[in-house]
This record gives sequence, C-alpha cells and structure tokens, in this order.
Amino acid sequence: LLEVAGTANVTGTTTIQGLTVGKGFSSISNNTALGVSALAATIGAGSENTAVGYQAGIAITTGDSNSVFGSLNGSSLTTGGTNSYFGARAGYGNQTGTGNTAVGYAAIKGVAANSNSSNTGIGSAALTAVTTGIENTGVGANVLLALTTGGTNTAIGMKALGGVVTGSG
Repeated sequence: LLEVAGTANVTGTTTIQGLTVGKGFSSISNNTALGVSALAATIGAGSENTAVGYQAGIAITTGDSNSVFGSLNGSSLTTGGTNSYFGARAGYGNQTGTGNTAVGYAAIKGVAANSNSSNTGIGSAALTAVTTGIENTGVGANVLLALTTGGTNTAIGMKALGGVVTGSG
C-alpha cells in the first residue's frame, strides 16, 4: 500500500492496476495515454497523440496528432495521423489513413490493415465497412453500412445508402 500526502511526481509512464497512465510506451512528452495498453507501441516519432481507453491507439508507431477515445479505438492505427475517434471500436481497422472523424460505436471501423482517409462517420456503425474509401460523409446509425471503397458519398439518416458497396458521388 502506497499512501501519498501532497504531490507525488512520477517520471515516465506508470501502470496502476494494469491501467497505463502517462505518455505512452516511449514517454514522448506531448503524448497522453490513459488506459490498459493505451499507446503501447508508440516508438520514437509518433507525437501529439491522445489515447484514452482499453488498447486505444495501441499500435501507433509514427502517426501524429491522433485523438482516440474509447475501447479498442484506432487499434490498427500505425502511421496514420490527424484522426479523431470517439466511441468503442471507432476507427478500429484503419492503419495508415489520415483525417478521419468517427463518432459512435464502430464508426469507420473497417477491417484490419486498411487505409481510408478524409471520412466522417457520425452514428453507431456509420461507414463501418470502409476499407479504402475517401471523402465520405455519413450521419446516422448504420449509414453507408456496406461501403468499402467508394468516395465522395454523403448520406444522412438511419440506414441511408446502407447497401452501397463501391459507389462514388
């Protein structure tokens, strides 16, 4: 049992009951990690990343400026940057894509090792199958649900364009 009265200064990343608290694996000064294995792989160059949740941003190596909040968010993300993921499993499979915004359970989830960029998915499972699609916008639960490689699509409303797989525009 450790009891601290006043201020306790800890250098480096700390683990408390399996929960990572600190700057991630490499202790990069402008990274923030909070969660079991959050930012666990950041080795050297990945900076300005914030990961909160179980295995959030666990694979980020050199990706910069990612914000991942939720269990398994951005779990495949390695070199992709400027992604914002909020909600469990949001952005789960995106590995190298950039500029995505996902809000909701499994939004812009994709499959492991894909690269999608400049997509916006707001709602549970919005754009959940996207792999290499770019510049898509979906607002609503299950919107653009099956889309994998299409680009520049906009869908608003529950299940809107849910059956579109590869269409663009």
